[in-house]
Amino acid sequence: MARETGHLVRGPVAGLVAAACIATLALADSAAAPASGAAVRTVTVNVTDRGKGTWSTTGNDEKGSLTISYTWTGTITLKGQLGPGRLNARGSAVLKGSWTGDYSGTRFQAPDQGPYHCTYKASNVTIRVDAVLQNGPSSKTLEIVLTRSAGFFPGRGDGADATCENSVGRDGPPHFEPSWLFRDNVSDHFRLSSNTAFLVLPRPVLSGRTATSRFPNEIGSTRVSLGPAIDWHNVGSLTAKKR
Repeated sequence: MARETGHLVRGPVAGLVAAACIATLALADSAAAPASGAAVRTVTVNVTDRGKGTWSTTGNDEKGSLTISYTWTGTITLKGQLGPGRLNARGSAVLKGSWTGDYSGTRFQAPDQGPYHCTYKASNVTIRVDAVLQNGPSSKTLEIVLTRSAGFFPGRGDGADATCENSVGRDGPPHFEPSWLFRDNVSDHFRLSSNTAFLVLPRPVLSGRTATSRFPNEIGSTRVSLGPAIDWHNVGSLTAKKR
C-alpha cells in the first residue's frame, strides 16, 4: 500500500499519478502549439505553360498531320499545411487557355473517306478547377494536382472554335486535346489523368523562387509491321512563381 507523507506519494500509485501528469502535460502542450511546420497558411501560385505539339501518321488507311500551339495560365490559391515537412493544402485555380491548330490529311477507306482539313482557335477560354498541394516524388519537389471532372478546356464551344471541311476532327483537336490540358496520353506518373494534371515543381517555389519544368513532355514514335507509322512531339514549358 502506498504511504502518504505530506504531498509525496510513493509506491505503484505514485507511478500512475506520474504517468497521468505526464500525459496531461503532453496533451496541453500539443493543444497549445501545432507540430513544427504544421501551421495553416494560404499561398497563391501563378503558373504559365507554353508549348507546341505535332503529330503525324502514314499508313494504308490514312495519311495526316496535326500541329497545335497552346498557352495557358493559372492562378492557384491553396490553404493548409505549408511547412518544411509535409505539404497538405487544398483550394482552387482559375485557368485561361488559348490555342491555334491545323489538322489535315486523307483517309483512304471508309468511314469519312477522302481529304479532311480543320483549323482550331481559342482565346482566353476560362475555367475553374480544384487544386491540391502535396509532397512531390522526391524531397526536393512538390506536386500541384489540378482536377476538373468534366475535363479541362472544351475542344469546341464556350469560346473554342473548330472549323472543318467534314466530320473528321470537328469536335476539336484529336491529339493534344484542350480537355486533356493539351496532352496526348491519359497516363501521368502512372495514373489515369485525362481530367487530372500533376504539376511537379521544385520545392523552393514556395520560398518565392521562380520554378520551371516540362509539362507536357511527350516525344515518341511507333513503327509496327502492317501498321501505320506514327510520330509525335509535344513539349511545354511550365513556369511557376508564388505571388
